Amino acid sequence: MPRSLAPAVLAALFAVVPAAGFAQSSDAAHHVAEGDAAYAKRRAPEALKHYLAALKADSTNADALWRASRTETELSEYDSTHADALLADAERHARGAVAAAPKDAHTHFALAYALGRKALRVSVAERLPYATEIHKEVTACLAIAPKDAPCLHVLGVWDAEYMRLGSFTREMANTMSGGKLFANATWEEAERNLKAAIEVEPKRAIHHLDLARIYRDQGKAEEAKKEYQAVLDAPLTDYNDENYRAEAKAALAK
Repeated sequence: MPRSLAPAVLAALFAVVPAAGFAQSSDAAHHVAEGDAAYAKRRAPEALKHYLAALKADSTNADALWRASRTETELSEYDSTHADALLADAERHARGAVAAAPKDAHTHFALAYALGRKALRVSVAERLPYATEIHKEVTACLAIAPKDAPCLHVLGVWDAEYMRLGSFTREMANTMSGGKLFANATWEEAERNLKAAIEVEPKRAIHHLDLARIYRDQGKAEEAKKEYQAVLDAPLTDYNDENYRAEAKAALAK
């Protein structure tokens, strides 16, 4: 290369780098937007395809990572055939999201959500390590966004999961966690957190359904009925809402 041409050629080469990076970023943003549009229409499988396409364009895109994780977790809930694979991907994507954007509440929620759904597929004895990390991620989420409804929901559900354990198992869990992890876990706290989520998102069926389950397990039949009815009255907004309605309808028919 003639010495007189070197500066010009090098400048041209370096000029290509930001242009390519911009194209990748733009392509990822486009697919995230397309995924959000499909997700809003309750087309979760289609949304996931777009989020994964965004990750092909930019594998560290936090917006695509946490959305892919959330969607995979949702798809796993009623898909027993592919649940394990979906949750493995959901956890991987959520961990990537937290690494890429540790100050974004959504990323911590996605990891807590994926781990929570995964934990519910293992025995009670195997859940403690999950509970520890779930609590850590929910705490991080709420430290960033104290009124984040999905994180309040996860916290309430895990308060309830702890209370559903037998007294011996609860005592063992407390001992194994140093007595701190479940220090505030009570039925009252479970109710409080779900009610806080409902206050932020009053028309989300899943909030009402899990509050109904909490009331049911305490023997609060009338309160549970009101929440099951709220599930039926809620608009269809989430991918699994029809399944939630079916559960609420069956509970009210008993």
